[in-house]
Amino acid sequence: MLKSHRFRTTVLGLTALIGLGAGGLVPGAVAAEVRKSENDSRVYRSVTLENSLRVLLVSDAKVDKSAASLDVYVGSGADPVDRPGLAHFLEHMLFLGTKKYPEAGEYQAFITANGGRHNAYTSSEHTNYFFDIESGSFAEALDRFGQFFTAPLFSDEYVQREKHAVHSEYQASLKSDGRRIWEARQAAFNPQHPAAKFSVGSLETLADRESASIRAELLAFYERYYSANLMALTVISPATVDEQERLVRSIFSAVDNRDAALPTVATPLFTPGTLPARLDVIPIKDTRRVSLVFPIPALHPHYRSKPTGYLANLIGHEGKGSLLSFLLAKGWADGLSAGAGRAARDSATFEIGITLTREGMTNLDNVVESVFSYLALLRSTKPERWRFDEQARIADIGFRYKEFGAPIHYATRLSSVQHVYPLEDLLYGGYRMDKFDPDLITDYLERLRPDNVLMIVTTKDAVTDTRSKYFGTEYRLAPLPQSTLAKWQKPAAQPDLTLAEPNVFVPTTLELKTLPGQPAPRKLVEEPGLTLWYRPDDTFGVPKANYFVSVRSALANASPAANVMLKLYLRAVNESLKEYAYPVQLAGLGYDLYPHMRGFTVRISGYDPKQPELLERVIASLRDYELTPTRFADYVDDMGRQLDNRAKDRPSHQASRRVTNLLMKPRWTAREQRQALGQVTREGVKAFANDLLKNLEIVALAHGNLTAEDALKLTAIVRQALRDSAEVD
Repeated sequence: MLKSHRFRTTVLGLTALIGLGAGGLVPGAVAAEVRKSENDSRVYRSVTLENSLRVLLVSDAKVDKSAASLDVYVGSGADPVDRPGLAHFLEHMLFLGTKKYPEAGEYQAFITANGGRHNAYTSSEHTNYFFDIESGSFAEALDRFGQFFTAPLFSDEYVQREKHAVHSEYQASLKSDGRRIWEARQAAFNPQHPAAKFSVGSLETLADRESASIRAELLAFYERYYSANLMALTVISPATVDEQERLVRSIFSAVDNRDAALPTVATPLFTPGTLPARLDVIPIKDTRRVSLVFPIPALHPHYRSKPTGYLANLIGHEGKGSLLSFLLAKGWADGLSAGAGRAARDSATFEIGITLTREGMTNLDNVVESVFSYLALLRSTKPERWRFDEQARIADIGFRYKEFGAPIHYATRLSSVQHVYPLEDLLYGGYRMDKFDPDLITDYLERLRPDNVLMIVTTKDAVTDTRSKYFGTEYRLAPLPQSTLAKWQKPAAQPDLTLAEPNVFVPTTLELKTLPGQPAPRKLVEEPGLTLWYRPDDTFGVPKANYFVSVRSALANASPAANVMLKLYLRAVNESLKEYAYPVQLAGLGYDLYPHMRGFTVRISGYDPKQPELLERVIASLRDYELTPTRFADYVDDMGRQLDNRAKDRPSHQASRRVTNLLMKPRWTAREQRQALGQVTREGVKAFANDLLKNLEIVALAHGNLTAEDALKLTAIVRQALRDSAEVD
């Protein structure tokens, strides 16, 4: 395992047991340690205020903006049964004036005027508020922010107004397939379980009643749950942690601690006897997908052993012998995903999703039988320590060299996980794998059975008999036929399915090279048809690099047909690389191959030791790829549906694309591409690709943990495989 070091801090309390929820930190001085990465130069301090509000302070002198996030460990799951959407409505109301800053919108205006942004979200178990701002204005912004949790006004005039804003949000999502399909899924849930509730809110669900006004119910909800002991705050700024602590105490010590209790869930996610079942759903967009949803026990207590991570790594593998490779070879699938779905305090789900081809939809029962064949293969071999250790090493490397991103996102995540992980693992918990538990893995695997599945089939051709209440989703929920269930319980063995081999790409050593300071990229190579720019990294201190190869040709986007053929060609190359590249990507080394207006780009990224090997394989595949008649037909069908679905995107997305098409030339509309797609042939795509690689210009950029010599060696691979071979042809 790669080393990580810890820093020591004194906090005012800690409960080390995961899964006990809010209230885990109680007043009283306790020494504790928070683990951070060797590569993390930030200073952290965790404190618990006298009112039991937990705070994580993060000092970073290099941060470009300051940020804060406060997470309330209560969400829409706590909505009263007769008031769906109340928690979400409350989230809206906190932005509309406080006793100290009574003007509605004043907080938002201050943030915007000082280069910041703000937002909030409500999920089943969390309500999270966050903002960022120029650091010089952070203290004033934090004061405005803190008043949300001490003295909100809930002015009646804004209560009535904001109901319409919530309703508008609901109306805007009526054509969202994510929302619509989720409501259909809720029909299969136990109606007594919080997950079965409508959570957005509407004018109907938030209407005043003779017995009680919605404002009174808002106040009651706020006073019941918006208690300091259910809150966690994260602050990130250039100030020292001492300065941050003084500021936070001056504002947030005033938050009331009402010793609120977390909502408890006493009912299972699925009513006993409901499963196995099949749910057929008609989407708005033309999609074909089957999802297998298995209820499993809660995951929070097992974050150090990550049993579903072990299983997902195998089921979702895309290398040789994998389930996806088997389905691709059959022509039944375009993609597959596997892993934890809904994860809550009381329960969770494990989900396997498969994007189907037309042939796959015809052979749906066989597709699902293949899944259970693979699960049977997993059961035939006990969980293996070396597989767990391999995943743990990859996770540990990821933790050591993780990239933080924008402070607003980092703060938002850290405020949420304060409710989930013990103090020492606030940063490390998502990566930590140091407790191999084969019996636990086996227990979770045993839940992935045909008699414990909700099979969701999403297709425009679904036969339905019910329309959902809020989103109008057409669906049908029915028990799985016994004949089908019997077949899946004893699936046919598939010799082509095998478990993944050890991943030879996992780094054994990683070295930071001594590189010169260089403020801007400089040209290392400038010759006919080839330019190389180079910029070593002297800032981030991680053994990662990026190597971009922009391949440009006048043929690439000369017409709608050329545009379409380029995309089909690159998809074939990507699929040809899938078995090879997947274990590479698991090991933190990846590639991207994508079109642009002047041609296409190859990007090699991640840990640098084996980048030359990956680049050589990717570049070679530009000429040595497979495009069978069956897969070509699948690509054309899938691209056609994607182009047709653009007309069903949100109006704002359609407008944005339209503006781009007007401003940038040449750009081809979805309609033009759709028309051209109907004329494209497999032979035409192969001829187009051949011509493309004979008429090209290469512009490359090497950046990161690379010496100039490293950059030149990578470029030599590109020169030989693309430019020199094109001249020979």
